[in-house]
Parts: sequence; C-alpha cells; structure tokens
Amino acid sequence: MKLLNISKNKLLFFSAVTVGSFIAIFLYYTQPETARFTDINEFKIGFILPYDTRDEYSNGIELALDEINKSGGILGKTVTVIKYTEPPNLKESLRENLNSVLQASHKLAYDKSVIGVVSVARSMSAVAAAPILEQKAKILITASATDPVINKMQFDNLFSTQFSDEDTAAAIVHHAAENKRHKFVVIADDSLSAANLISRFSSELAYAGGEILFKESGHHNRERFEKSVLFLLDNPMFNLEDIDAILIVARSPIEYMYAVSRLRELNIYQPIYAPRNIISAASLDEFRENNIDEIYVVTPYDRYFKAPETERFLSVFTQKFSKPPSLADEEAYTGLKILAFGVNNAKSTNSSVVANFLKSMRYIKTFTSPSGNLAFDPTGRITDSDIFILKFTGDKFVSVARYMKPFSWKTSKYDTSADIHINLQ
Repeated sequence: MKLLNISKNKLLFFSAVTVGSFIAIFLYYTQPETARFTDINEFKIGFILPYDTRDEYSNGIELALDEINKSGGILGKTVTVIKYTEPPNLKESLRENLNSVLQASHKLAYDKSVIGVVSVARSMSAVAAAPILEQKAKILITASATDPVINKMQFDNLFSTQFSDEDTAAAIVHHAAENKRHKFVVIADDSLSAANLISRFSSELAYAGGEILFKESGHHNRERFEKSVLFLLDNPMFNLEDIDAILIVARSPIEYMYAVSRLRELNIYQPIYAPRNIISAASLDEFRENNIDEIYVVTPYDRYFKAPETERFLSVFTQKFSKPPSLADEEAYTGLKILAFGVNNAKSTNSSVVANFLKSMRYIKTFTSPSGNLAFDPTGRITDSDIFILKFTGDKFVSVARYMKPFSWKTSKYDTSADIHINLQ
C-alpha cells in the first residue's frame, strides 16, 4: 500500500481552510439579517391575482408600495412586486391551470429575493401554492381565499386576512335572524367556493332554526338558472311570499350581476345575501343603473367606517387616484402592508421568525388596517377583527351591521376536518 506523503505545511494549510470554512458559515448564520442580503438590491413580494378582476387591485398595490418604500422599505431595502395572474376558466381546464399556478409558485419559492407572497386569487390557487411556499419557507398571505381548508392546512407560514366561509355563513344567518328572515332560497353555481359556502350556510341556518325552502346548487349555465328562477314563481311547494331572503353564490361578479338583475326583472324583490366577491366596479355600475337595492354583502371592509386609519386610507387613496378605494384595493393594500409590517418588526426575513411575530402580535404590537385592527390566532387565521354587513342602497354600499370575530353568539360546530385532502409528498 502506498502511503500519502503530506507535508506538515500542507496539513496545516488544509486544517486552516477547514476551520476557516466553518467560521465563515457560522458568521453567515449569526450575522444580522440585513447583512445576508448585501448582494440583493431590493426585496420582492410575489402577488397572485385573479383573472377576471386582475386590474382592480393595481391601485391598492401601488399605494401600498409607495407607503412602504417611503417609510424605509423592508429592512432598509426597496420593495417591488412580481405579479402573476391565474389563468382564466380554472374550472374548464383544471389540471393545466393548476399546473400553471404551481409553476408560478415554484418560481417565487426559489427566488431568494422574494420574501413572501400575497394572494388575492381564488381559494383553489392559494391551496395549490401553499405547500410549495411552505416547503421553501416563504410567508403566504391569503387576502381573499375563504375556503376553511386554507386555515385547516396548519402550515406555519400561512396567514389569512380574509374571513372564512364559516364566518361568512354565520354572519349572514345571524343578521337574517335579527331581521326575522328565517326561510331562504339558495341559488349557487358549480364552483368549489359556492359548494363550500352553501355547506356552511346550511349547517348554520339549521342550527339557528331556519329553513331552506329551495336549493339549486351546481348549475353551470344560465339556462338552468332560468329554470330555477321560474320555479320560484310557480311551484306546488311554496309561494313567493313565503321566501324571507335569497342567498346567491357564484364564482364571478359577472354571474352575480346577471342573477340579481334577472331576479329583479321578474319582480322578485326579497332581500339578497351574497359573499364579498359580488362587489366589483362592474357590478356596482350595473346595480346603480338598474336602481337595484336590498342586497346584503358580508365583508371585512367598510370604506365609510368612522376610524382614523379607515378615513386616512380613503382620503389618501381618493386624492391619489381621483376615486374611492374598492374592496379589491383594500385587500391588495392590506396584504402587502401586513407582510411588510411582519418582516420589519421581526427584524428578519426568516419565515419562522416572521411567522412567530405575526401569531403573537395581537399581544405585542397592533396592526391597524383600513378595515380596522388586524390580528391572527395561533393557526394564522384572522381574529379580533370587524366583519361588516353592507347594504346596497341604490347608489352605494353602506354598513348596516358590524360584528367582531370571534363572534359573541354560538355558531354550529361544522367539522371541516374531513374536507382536507393534502399530500405534501
């Protein structure tokens, strides 16, 4: 066997290199967080947008970035946004479109300059993105996803600034009961979001002693919707006067506009309840043009609420863009601001450090958004926050009820654990 002949000087050299490498690694991971990113000129935040209303979020994004960067950025660095728009027709080509969402999430996850992602897209996109971003330790703020599965995923880095379908259903039923509306008709399309909300609503209404007189869920075209509406006018089960209120759930504002307008055309004037995605610039114009009223929407944001930050946001936004902010603007704005708030106060881009701060900030430092104080519970779910019932009066939405989450009344104990089918392998 041939023995290696290594001189004493070479041995000392190799030893010094090894020790030096360990010291360099130690210093890298123990240095201040900002020092690790000396090769990065700016931080980026990924932003996932819905296809149908993608343009309605741009002003909220712009204002949030202006305010963040003017106040010092994030950890002293300028912040920019990388926008990704989910594909159209998610339902029609589910596999291809989800693959597109997964690819975008993968790019964001592996970009070291991306410190987090905000999603205002549908729940389906958020559910697809969450495991990838969790695996690569990126904070994900979901500002519009309402599927309770989002909150049941129990990812450390996942936070929701939007109320879940459970919360929306509970608020609708409670408000209806306060106004002696107990008998409902439910009309919904075949979207996943509609199925989730209707399940929660049915449970809450039964728990409160209410009744669903007729339910048409799963329709995928207007012809079937027409049949449902005509059934309300002429059927052997109940009279039109027996209906106290109507719940409509659809995947897009366009479908809401059609459904509401058609009901009113046929002189069906019962109060209509809907989740927050009924609100868009187009739907508001449609409702104003046709003098439609008695529409009730559950939302975390009331632009005319008398609170300092709400009034400041309304004033600054209106001055900058010559129009008041929409719900979409507020969602985009709050999503970006809460992410910046978390990183700056945690003084770190490490997702575990940021997540720990966000989950404990309700006890440490208040974050006030245009919709009021915002805080998270230990699962990343929004809590200690206001939820409003807005009524469209023929010109604009005005607040007619305000509740605080967690709710002061008892709700049904709907078990959503069976709804979760997540494989991270």
